[in-house]
Amino acid sequence: MKTWVWLLGNGVLFQSVWFAGVLSGYQAAMVIFCLFSAFHFRYLSTRYEVSLPPVPRLKLRQPIIKFIEISSYELSLMMAVLAIGLIVDSLLGIAGVLIWKDGHWLPSVWLMVIWCAFAFTLNHAFGWLLKRLWLSGLLGAISGTSSYYAGGRLSDDVSVAFDPVTLLILAVTWGVTMPLLLYVAYRLRRGYPNLSFSEKSDNALVSQH
Repeated sequence: MKTWVWLLGNGVLFQSVWFAGVLSGYQAAMVIFCLFSAFHFRYLSTRYEVSLPPVPRLKLRQPIIKFIEISSYELSLMMAVLAIGLIVDSLLGIAGVLIWKDGHWLPSVWLMVIWCAFAFTLNHAFGWLLKRLWLSGLLGAISGTSSYYAGGRLSDDVSVAFDPVTLLILAVTWGVTMPLLLYVAYRLRRGYPNLSFSEKSDNALVSQH
């Protein structure tokens, strides 16, 4: 699969999960997330390379070992991003930035699903930001704030106050969160020494550092 097709599909499917969660709740978000995951893990092998010892008996098992190595990393990243997302959104709920209709401050299931889907974009649709953390902070402040505001307007489950203080809190939060998530993606990958980006990937240079 061509790189631009992969990146476009990665971004579009994430946005589909976002819209499904915001507009229809966790059930629709889960359905789209499952489709996203199927697409994601089906073509991951074209984005990564796994260095394996030249042992003849492992030759037939290499595709399986490669898939397990790549999937292990991506799922570890997903769990880390979900944990960070729960902390971020819980704090925003406690601060009164996110106002849930039923009065609680914990994020709803559909928002957790969106965080899981977002994890699958960090090395791919947003992979070009891995070496540009300052730019990721700027884009995070803008796009993160816009996303939360739009979600608050579209969702029947949560609202976001439209005032300067709230917008400032969201901008600062996402100005820090986006670089943090990219850094976590980078640090976690260092725990998989056999794993690197494919030379065809636009992230290949990042994996060398």
